[in-house]
This record gives sequence, C-alpha cells and structure tokens, in this order.
Amino acid sequence: MKMTSNILGGLLFVGISLFILLVIPEQIQASSQVGINAQSFPRWIATLMLVCSVFLLVNEARLQRKNGSINMSTFNVDFKKEIRAVLFIVLIVAYAAVTPFIGFLFASMMFSALSLLFFSITNFKFYMFLMVCCAVVYYVFKFLLLVQLP
Repeated sequence: MKMTSNILGGLLFVGISLFILLVIPEQIQASSQVGINAQSFPRWIATLMLVCSVFLLVNEARLQRKNGSINMSTFNVDFKKEIRAVLFIVLIVAYAAVTPFIGFLFASMMFSALSLLFFSITNFKFYMFLMVCCAVVYYVFKFLLLVQLP
C-alpha cells in the first residue's frame, strides 16, 4: 500500500482524535455525567474527526486496491509540496501563541492578513473584508454574547 498524504493524514488525525477523547474527562470538568454538559461538544467534534479519519483511511485503501497499487515498501509523499502545509500550521500555532499577549482582535487581524499574504492574495478588498469580519466577530462575542476573549 502506498503511503499517501491521505493515509498519513488519516493516521495522524485518528491518533489526535483518540488522544482528545482520552483527555477530555481530565481537562474539562463536567457538573453531571447525564445529558448535555461541558464535555459534550468537544466529544462530538473529536468523534466526528475520528469517524472522518477512519473513512479517509478506508476509502484510500479501497482506491489503492481497486487501482492495483498495493505495495507495502512504497512511501509516496512529496515533501516539497507538503512544506507549505507545515508552514501554515506553524502560522496557526504562532497565532494561538500570540493571542493571549496582544489580544484576540489584533491577533486575528494579523493572522488574517498573513494568511492572505501566504496564499499570494493581492486584492485589497479581501484584506479589508477580513478586517471587518474580525471586528464584527470580536464585537459579537465580547459585547453581545459576553464571552471573555484574550
């Protein structure tokens, strides 16, 4: 079986979702174990991620079997193409790291602008639209929903 990016990503996210499902009870304290509580939504999302990852693995294995490309010694991932994805993940981690220090609004605006630069978007309207969206989201969560943002 070729080790494609679908198989590699599927295996990675199966592991991440299983890890999340294991740590939810320790990280999120729930007032009761019945009905919907603080642990429900994270569990649903982690379970959905697990199901989608398994579906991706099964689908990729089925496609490889259909095409007759099952060879256990082949590792077929183009790392030069994947480096952009890794760099974008680094950008996301940097956004998460800087948000507590400069605040949600400015970090989100900076992340939005850097994301557009990363994908070589030059139209000024897109930058302005994202800045307005960041401000609207900040206003809605901070003042209407009364959510404490960093």
